[in-house]
Amino acid sequence: MTLNIAICDDDAEEFEPLCHLLDICSFQFNIDLHIDTYTSAQALLTRYRESTGAPYQLLFLDIEMPDGSGITLADVIKRNFDHHVMIVFVSNYPKYMQDSFAVHPYHFLQKPVQEVEMKQLISDILEEYTKNLSLISVVDGYDREYTLNLKDVYYIKVKNAKSKELCFHMREDTIPAKGTMQVQTGLCILVQDGTITDIVPDTADLSGYKTIDLQGRYIMPGLINMHVHLAGNGKPQKKQRDNEKLVKKIMRSSLTRAVAYKMVSGFAKDELLSGVTTIRTVGGLGSFDTRLRDEIAAGTKVGPRILAANEGISVPGGHMAGSVAIAAASIPEALAHLEQSKKEKVDLVKLMITGGVLDAKEKGVPGELKMSPDMVRAVCDKAHADGYIVSAHVESPEGVRVALENGVDSIEHGAKMDDEMIELFKERGAFLCTTISPALPYALFDRSITNATEVEQFNGNVVFEGIVDCSKKALANDIPVVLGDDVGCPWITQYDFWRELYYFHKYVGVSNAFALYTATARSAELAGISDITGSIEKGKAADLIVTAKNPLDDLRALRNVDMVVARGTIIDHPKVKKKKQVETELDKFL
Repeated sequence: MTLNIAICDDDAEEFEPLCHLLDICSFQFNIDLHIDTYTSAQALLTRYRESTGAPYQLLFLDIEMPDGSGITLADVIKRNFDHHVMIVFVSNYPKYMQDSFAVHPYHFLQKPVQEVEMKQLISDILEEYTKNLSLISVVDGYDREYTLNLKDVYYIKVKNAKSKELCFHMREDTIPAKGTMQVQTGLCILVQDGTITDIVPDTADLSGYKTIDLQGRYIMPGLINMHVHLAGNGKPQKKQRDNEKLVKKIMRSSLTRAVAYKMVSGFAKDELLSGVTTIRTVGGLGSFDTRLRDEIAAGTKVGPRILAANEGISVPGGHMAGSVAIAAASIPEALAHLEQSKKEKVDLVKLMITGGVLDAKEKGVPGELKMSPDMVRAVCDKAHADGYIVSAHVESPEGVRVALENGVDSIEHGAKMDDEMIELFKERGAFLCTTISPALPYALFDRSITNATEVEQFNGNVVFEGIVDCSKKALANDIPVVLGDDVGCPWITQYDFWRELYYFHKYVGVSNAFALYTATARSAELAGISDITGSIEKGKAADLIVTAKNPLDDLRALRNVDMVVARGTIIDHPKVKKKKQVETELDKFL
């Protein structure tokens, strides 16, 4: 037999003695041992995310590692990927033994590990492994075959004695790991009044239904863009513009406001035509976003489902103050705006706690703290009392701490994370909205292309690296992550959300499947709409997209969708007008 083993220890010198002992065991017990080594928790988690099944039967984990505790790592793997895997902790410090019991390890070894200890361990594991390996194959009503471990079955009930149909009632944690997907064929999705009524074999009687044959193509849930500003189109700028002055000009008359609203409506439609069936707006022009949300829901406008914040709350001289956020000079002003937002029936509240890349005048301070902790606390307390979650623009470690310590529910963008920030995320139960897209051009493009100053490029790189680091450490520590592209920033268009999934895969190191899961089911869950959308299930809205190629193989398959279905309404071969310069320059980083 073969045992697949992983060793995770930040000190690579620890690999050799363990591997030597395992080689001895391999010879003594006549087994094949395949051993992989990892120097970080994140690297091992990446391996799990990219695997279609369980890659290892046995893990040797160090407890103290720079990018996360081995105990936390074991918990994440067991809860999200493989609850069967045998965990052995290896540490210099026996004091950790009691703490490790929380994740039910198989054993605890103290360094240096002795040969007699390893032999006994492998002997016990082999006995346990062979004893508990009771696998059966079952076929469901759609002729899909599954392999089940009998120890995961609570009980078996006869469904139909004549046809010998059985119902297997399983442990909840035996459901396939989040982010693991595979193509299913031979099925039909039945839709009525915008809702999925059933999923049946393609051999079922479809009389009375209009049928659309998608053979050879791929259907998946519509994408969810969790960070959108509908006031921008992503057009590259030769120089920074005065957004506050521009917005005042736009909003000063009924005619200019009407033109602006038509523009915003068009941008929302572009989101939909590109495969995004739900957006979460986090700063916009006046009450345009809630107005558009309601008109789309009523069917008088075409666009995605909208979760709207309307104008955010900033401070004088703060991020987006006077453009897509009001400038609150005091706590009473901030709370007064919150009351106005409540009247507008917003879905969430947005704070601008720090500055951004283009706000900073000096190198190294793109996320300078702008909003006082007292104001953050006051707004969060009132918003929570009114039933709203609070999201916050944050681009520095200090900003993350202030936001989480004072009640923010989602960190938009992020910054390089330390242990304190990780604990604050967990204590608060907050999630991270990753936005790699807007920082990438300023960090990676030549300045002759972006027209950025040296300071802007430097700070762009600070933010880019901070967001990537924050995403990696969040995932390594089981902190929820969703995706948004901060559309409206220069170089970020309303039709290019698919790039954010690609960057998430490329720079954070997740699998295509995990990126798709994050931008669909996971986002729906954290947005509080998982009962409505995010997956293809009976009872949920028919929010679907169709592609010619399989995005599980290549996320670039999402670049041009063949069909969009929004709440049952079909848009066949949708077209959006694209910006050639933007496409050309961004494509260099695929």
